[in-house]
Amino acid sequence: FPTRRSSDLIDEYGSMFIGTANGLARLTNRQFVNYSSSDGLLEPYITGVCQTADGTIWVSTQTNGVYQYREEKFIPVKRPGLKNFQRVKHLAAIGNQVWWATSRGLVITENGIPISNSIIDSLAGKTIRKITQTDNGTIYITAFRRLYRISGDTLVDITGNLTQRAYSFWALEE
Repeated sequence: FPTRRSSDLIDEYGSMFIGTANGLARLTNRQFVNYSSSDGLLEPYITGVCQTADGTIWVSTQTNGVYQYREEKFIPVKRPGLKNFQRVKHLAAIGNQVWWATSRGLVITENGIPISNSIIDSLAGKTIRKITQTDNGTIYITAFRRLYRISGDTLVDITGNLTQRAYSFWALEE
């Protein structure tokens, strides 16, 4: 079993996906399955695992982008415009969208296809560390020395007076 857990997910069937710096494992009915390059996962360092509302499992890696889990295989998400966003720090499912926290900004995909909006444009070039959606639906984004809240279609910087100090936000948990 891989060590040093970096992310996990319990899917709609009760299977637990566990992402680590050494690979991805799935626990189903008390049995572990370890995934590797033979399953299509080209890098072992898993930075995120999420499931969209349609039941699709998505996995992100430290330097090799995002994969969609289909028919017991991991298929890399390869689209024009995504080549510069392969260093994924975190992955979050918001409805049927997958939000990627990267060292070059925020990426939002629907069915593996990147979309654009003013929030993505506002975060271009920023190091995004984590995306958190609270139980009431509010979305927070932690970035290098910044904390944002999404209000409707607007990105609101809620860092406040902390920008004058050397604080760095890594995550926000509810």
